[in-house]
Amino acid sequence: MQITLIYGTNTSGTYEAARLIAEELTAKKHTVRLVHARAATALQVKRAEALIFGSCTWESIKNGVRTEGELQQDFARFAAELGALQIPGKRVAIFALGDKNYTHFCNAAVHLEKLTEKIGAKIIIGHVKTC
Repeated sequence: MQITLIYGTNTSGTYEAARLIAEELTAKKHTVRLVHARAATALQVKRAEALIFGSCTWESIKNGVRTEGELQQDFARFAAELGALQIPGKRVAIFALGDKNYTHFCNAAVHLEKLTEKIGAKIIIGHVKTC
């Protein structure tokens, strides 16, 4: 199966997790294409047989207000670019990394699930909170 794994990372942790996932899937004879969210396109999403979305959980400051539990900024931009894309039935797995000291631990997974639902895809592996 051809899988496109799109990830957003700031400190390379999510990239390392994505790389390990890709290694495991490749060992099981899948073809995995790793794509950083800043380089990802809607066409790649459409063409993939299956997708994996991964993001670190980030905080942002907008208009002086601190918000934690957000998607990594490149992935947030990519998610906005997907706009009205519809890929009904496309299979998507999700993973997120985070800091358990924050209130919204690994909350990027929740945002990725909402994105997946918005584009009509089917979540085959959603998030599991471990802490």
